[in-house]
Amino acid sequence: MTTRLSKSKILSGLQCEKRLWLEVHQPELKNVPAGVERAFAVGHAVNDVAQSLHEGGHLVGFDGGITGALAETERVLEASPDATLFEATFTHKGVVVRADILKKGARGYELIEVKSSGSVKEPYYADCAVQVWVLEGCGLPVERVQLAHIDTQFVYGGDGDYRGLLCYNELDADIADVKKEVPKWVSQFHWVLNGRKPNIATGEHCNSPYPCPFIEHCSEPGAEYPVSCLPRGGQVVKELEAEDIKDIRDIPPGRLTNAIQEWVRRVTVAGKPELDSAAGEVINACSYPRHYLDFETIGFAVPRWKDTRPYQMLPFQWSCHIEAKPGEVTHAEFLDTTGDSPMRAFIESLLAALGQYGAIFVYSPFEKSCLNQLAERFPDLREEIKEVIDRLVDLLPVARQHYYHPDMRGSWSLKALLPTIAPHLDYGDLGEVQDGTAAGAAYQEMIDADTEQPRAQSLADDLRAYCKRDTEALVALVRFFAGEKTD
Repeated sequence: MTTRLSKSKILSGLQCEKRLWLEVHQPELKNVPAGVERAFAVGHAVNDVAQSLHEGGHLVGFDGGITGALAETERVLEASPDATLFEATFTHKGVVVRADILKKGARGYELIEVKSSGSVKEPYYADCAVQVWVLEGCGLPVERVQLAHIDTQFVYGGDGDYRGLLCYNELDADIADVKKEVPKWVSQFHWVLNGRKPNIATGEHCNSPYPCPFIEHCSEPGAEYPVSCLPRGGQVVKELEAEDIKDIRDIPPGRLTNAIQEWVRRVTVAGKPELDSAAGEVINACSYPRHYLDFETIGFAVPRWKDTRPYQMLPFQWSCHIEAKPGEVTHAEFLDTTGDSPMRAFIESLLAALGQYGAIFVYSPFEKSCLNQLAERFPDLREEIKEVIDRLVDLLPVARQHYYHPDMRGSWSLKALLPTIAPHLDYGDLGEVQDGTAAGAAYQEMIDADTEQPRAQSLADDLRAYCKRDTEALVALVRFFAGEKTD
């Protein structure tokens, strides 16, 4: 029996025929990357807005599966040929597509594909070409193809008015040649699916254009310290792999010319970490009271709060450990749970907690960037915020310059570094929120009006625990750099 294809399966096949085969025949082997479910939710939200901007359209349901959607689409078009359809469903030569928006034009139909990205990307051409090929195969002439994506410069004025959120790009000329390839793809991928699993080795295609959920299944047991871990390895990694050098410890001395890469090689070969005493000198120069600060932010594709832009990173939570004098540490925090714009309360509470004196430790330039945005948003607080910015001490460059452990495997992220200095501060013992992606998803669910109170409270507790763990980690890192015990 011929397996039915969809546009998403065709796109998978274009990336890797083995991925396509696994999606159909062994889907249980998937390991879906973190954030994929959130990406789907974002896509649905953008589609909802796109549909609201085309009033009077008919949404084709999916309760009856593909068969029901096909029948409903046919029924609506027969009764109202001029109707605007959302998720109109068609099949041609074993390929099924669901069109985001289908409108009747003067000489045929207009197809609008909606994406949550901020620009037109290469895979979208094949996406639209497959849809046009199916529609025309079903006897529906397509006179216009548009790709609607987020305008990241759009500023939400409030009151649910999202006119201007989407940019519309004409793709007719761009997909003309691509469409000619579709029947070849269909024939090839049906042949692939009716055969044995393709024998395709892992490579760059595993992450381009999208991370493959089967990469763990396809990957052979690798080196303990793969050369791909070299910081900014790029061409060097390709050359080493071409020379069949797979483990950092097997790289010959003198082979690497980049000083950081050579440092990583040398420490990995030695099998023990290096901490430069200069890190302690940086710490000892910092005044008390010391503050250990971390933010959590959210970026909505469809802005929720007035005067904000799509994907603008907006802070909703902070955690701060405050060390008034050596060893005397207290904790303060803020988390907005109302769903209203949290930024004013966020910055006012933060300014009060930080006071006017003492070093403020962060890890990365992220907090500084957020504070600069808040200074622009709230001119009356600008001077106070600027004074806070002047007190920031970024520990990331300190770590990059003065500390490396083989188990960091080329990464100076806090989550890579922390297990090497304070393994008791493991994020794995937290609840649902164990990374930034999960924090954003938890916050969005927590403030959703449909989330029941016990669930919202549980999410709030997990968010507080996660953000607090981040600043506990900063306390441990500062003590480690200063030569103190971290347990």
